[in-house]
Amino acid sequence: MLEILTRPTQDAINSNFRTAKAGYFDSNFSPLLQALAEDKDKSGGGKAAAKEKFTRFFDLLEETRERHQLARVLEDDDDQREMLEDEVVKLVVPSLQRFTQKMREKEFSKSELQVFFSVFVDTIR
Repeated sequence: MLEILTRPTQDAINSNFRTAKAGYFDSNFSPLLQALAEDKDKSGGGKAAAKEKFTRFFDLLEETRERHQLARVLEDDDDQREMLEDEVVKLVVPSLQRFTQKMREKEFSKSELQVFFSVFVDTIR
């Protein structure tokens, strides 16, 4: 369909899509990343603070999953939806990996981290 549109119209559509996608990412996934972010005013925080961050992250992940079950994103465009899914994984998973690596080095045992990851995997399926 884009082939029949003029170049300025195509550019406007692509620009609007990028703007909408940025807003979508910001509203849906920024809270997940913020849940894992290091508190600048707290030093360390200990195991309880880390568990609280994990709990907050998974609560937000569950809210996001429920929201996406109700409002399907790009339901009619499998290619764009898969591209969006890949971008979400590239955004969220590295932050979760950095957080868990930091916790592994400081506070958590391997078995505790495996429990958190198994919950994460179950949630995204």
